[in-house]
Amino acid sequence: MGSKASGVSAPLNETFNNHLLRLADSDLLADCEFVVGPEKNVIKGHKVLFCAASEVFHAMFLRNLKETKTVHVEDIELDIFQGLKKYIYTGQTAFKSVFQALAIFVAARKYLIEPLKDTCECYIDWELRPSQVLELLDSCRLNSVSELDSYHIIRVCHEYIRLDTANVVESAYFPSANIETIELILKSPHLRLESEIELFCHFERWALAEAERRKIPVEDIATSFGSLKKHIRFLTISMKDFEAYIKPSPLLTSEEKNVIAKNIIKLVPNLTSKNITMLRKHRLFPKPQISLAYCRRRMKRVVKSASNHLFRLADSDLLTDCEFIVGPQKTVIKGHKVLFCAASDVFHAMFLGHLKETKAVHIKDLEPDGFQCMKKYIYTGQTDFISAFQALATFVAARKYLIGPLKYKCEKYIRMKLRPSQVLEFLDSCKLNTISIFDDLSEIISYETAEVVNSDYFPFANIETIELILKSPRLNLNSEIEVFGHFERWALA
Repeated sequence: MGSKASGVSAPLNETFNNHLLRLADSDLLADCEFVVGPEKNVIKGHKVLFCAASEVFHAMFLRNLKETKTVHVEDIELDIFQGLKKYIYTGQTAFKSVFQALAIFVAARKYLIEPLKDTCECYIDWELRPSQVLELLDSCRLNSVSELDSYHIIRVCHEYIRLDTANVVESAYFPSANIETIELILKSPHLRLESEIELFCHFERWALAEAERRKIPVEDIATSFGSLKKHIRFLTISMKDFEAYIKPSPLLTSEEKNVIAKNIIKLVPNLTSKNITMLRKHRLFPKPQISLAYCRRRMKRVVKSASNHLFRLADSDLLTDCEFIVGPQKTVIKGHKVLFCAASDVFHAMFLGHLKETKAVHIKDLEPDGFQCMKKYIYTGQTDFISAFQALATFVAARKYLIGPLKYKCEKYIRMKLRPSQVLEFLDSCKLNTISIFDDLSEIISYETAEVVNSDYFPFANIETIELILKSPRLNLNSEIEVFGHFERWALA
């Protein structure tokens, strides 16, 4: 459009007014319920949305549990199931922590909702902090989340251990970490620490805390962690560090200390002990060369569209319970009452009021194309206009059914995409639909007059539209005689 054209005043809610989010918190036309967690909280829902999002729910409601409304979900906490439900209804997430994201990942894995799994993984990739790594790994192990389930979650944890070891092991959670997680650190060939003795000191701190938890007597501590001690490369430690840290440590027996000392000074280089490695190759303790921010950029992936199931539902007859017969062509468009009711007070009154018992709604005054676009918005919150005229047809539908945010989207698209060559036809369409909201498009006529009057549509324009041009105090033409020439061309046509 011309640069002088007026803008649109945004409504109070400029973005998609998420009626599906409200529906997620509503019992409106609910036809199923979930009894969730050990507290047996009841969450109501709509079969069609759960079936559209998940093959598991689809099988559950349309086959296995076809005749029942109640589903017992004992292995998922209430807030996690609510997060799952919010995603199913809106395609949105609002994670409070990486631990909640992991729990929702586990729920999404159970119900085979792959896009939600991707969303959880990406959130963890970007939001995980060094202080959370070990606890997250332990949570993964507790929930049987392996690299086969989520290579990305496990990988980002391993990357932190390798690239930011100091902050990982200095976390408050470290002393209570699972033994398998500690072994993972001790087995790593690359760690971002100063030396092997620093690694040993952290291991000792964890082992003493573990001994206290397990109530291991002091005299038994030295024989209690053999499976972990074998990963410390004692023979790469200097004699000075041995005297300062290894010799007084309660983690090793006298025999083990003797073997280490004699091997370090090479007094008896072939002396061995069951729990002491004879490996003399130094572990790598590289200095920082790569930032974790870079690692995150490297890990960044394209996430599948969060609302794919809502798009599919918009094009599907799955569990439809109403139909609209639209336009003079009597095009039949099927739908779901609950979604239309949630989006529009008009549909709400229609289906729950005087049309409560009917499935078919006749709509003679709308174009099928505009109604289809409105339906897509109702289901997904998105529009995909191919022309300003399609947006106008959708605007007419949104106006009829009082869907304010969609009206604004239509206006915004039209003002961005309408070309001067389309203005006259567009104004005639506005008059045909008794729409006055686009009257300021006359500014385009003033500033882009030549392109407007040279359009293919000009000879067919409505008389009121031609009068609008002739009455304009400003036209971007060369002279009054040029105005007359265009008028004559229209009049003769």
